[in-house]
Amino acid sequence: MTCTRVQQRGIWLIYRMAQVTFSIDLRRFQLGKLDSDTVLPRPLGTSGIAEESCHSFSAGCSASDGVFPHCGRACYKQIDLWSRRVCDVAACNPGLKCYLNGKIVQMKDIKTLANKSVIALSKNGDAAPAVLVRGTHERWRVAIAANPGRGDSGLSYVNSVATTRGGTHVKAVMDHVVDIAIAEARKKEKDLSVTLSQASKAVFLVVAAQIENPVFDSQAKEMLVTPPAEFGSSPGISDSEVRRVLRVTGIVDKILSFSRKAQGKALDAVSRKMTGDTAGGANKLRLSIPKLEDANWAGGPKSAQCTLILTEGDSAKALAVSGLSILGRNEYGVFPLKGKLLNVRDASHKTVRDNAEFTAIKAILGLQHGKQYEKAREGLRYGKVMLMTDQDVDGSHIKGLFFNMMHHFWPNLLQKNDFIVEFVTPIVKAFPRSSASGGRGEDEVAFFTLQEYNTWWAAMPEEKRRRWRIKYYKGLGATLIQNLTLRSLSSPT
Repeated sequence: MTCTRVQQRGIWLIYRMAQVTFSIDLRRFQLGKLDSDTVLPRPLGTSGIAEESCHSFSAGCSASDGVFPHCGRACYKQIDLWSRRVCDVAACNPGLKCYLNGKIVQMKDIKTLANKSVIALSKNGDAAPAVLVRGTHERWRVAIAANPGRGDSGLSYVNSVATTRGGTHVKAVMDHVVDIAIAEARKKEKDLSVTLSQASKAVFLVVAAQIENPVFDSQAKEMLVTPPAEFGSSPGISDSEVRRVLRVTGIVDKILSFSRKAQGKALDAVSRKMTGDTAGGANKLRLSIPKLEDANWAGGPKSAQCTLILTEGDSAKALAVSGLSILGRNEYGVFPLKGKLLNVRDASHKTVRDNAEFTAIKAILGLQHGKQYEKAREGLRYGKVMLMTDQDVDGSHIKGLFFNMMHHFWPNLLQKNDFIVEFVTPIVKAFPRSSASGGRGEDEVAFFTLQEYNTWWAAMPEEKRRRWRIKYYKGLGATLIQNLTLRSLSSPT
């Protein structure tokens, strides 16, 4: 028996407590020391130890410093199982002093256990700290952290016994946390589709529960199967407390990251289906997309030299194609836009996925979701995009929507000064009255925006205005083709 002093409300109380000591009787087994099978590292998967249980070993206690040894995912030691058992008891019973080989185990509670676990499982040992859930029933202790991303979903215990495959006690807490996490994620991005699987993968949960007459799936006690109604208590976690924990741990942002990645893969799959590229290559040599005039070099070794001309409608496409008769089809491709592009920022994932024009542009350029294009032409079918639209408000809107699409999904490409260029044509021209009607006078003045023209016209005296004939160019087709192809396509600005 041992005596323990505990202070309650300023009064010191002395408790007589039992002390349990375990040691190995080596003489009973005719051993002078522990054999190599016990103390030397062994490969995972042997002796019935599954690889998915590795976190239990990397979370075992060390006799030297009372913390987890980092045995990694390649090996374990049998003695770590014993060490881990001491850590389990210490974490599940705050205030209980546990010793290993004469040294106290520094495992204050399950929050400490959770922190050491996520650090051991993270790639760089820089995982976000776990948070102890407040206000739980006295028979329940719960700690939550953002999953470091290596597949382990957490640790669980029933009456201080590790349930390595979880069970109904874990589900009771996880379902509550995940339901609120999904709701919070949808508040941040209403149109983003968040699944139960994505939310569960973002949570690292440690649960230690005291269950009355627990029932397990086997004598190994790896999974609790007792129905929640027979627990004898409930976790008692409030919704507001779950929201606090989610906010502190950053789990919601992690869920959104998983969801964006999954939806990006879905969009890539739609592009591959459209182009017939079942292998998933972004640099396919030939595409079967209606109305696409593909460059001969697109998708090949000289893709970086190619320019895709996006035109406003079929008539502008015909104008661009006529210019290719002079420039050649090796480096230039043409694809007509139906009108204004989809505003991808305001559209739902389903709307973006089902938009044929977005999918076509993505496939033609060879773009992949989630890829960071450090080099503008890296893995693309075209090294440059030329926007060929009318010089009116609608044309400017189309250009803005294209920039919006690129900035939303592939912002790195906008940092490349030469990746997107504009096909510029005048919207207004002023001809001296002495010039032939419709001809190209030496003193003609071209304006590329209405604001520029209005400023010029307003500054001119009334008597001089009569000397000028003004002509508006609504569409690209209104400009002389012979001037366009030679002057604009060969020298875009």
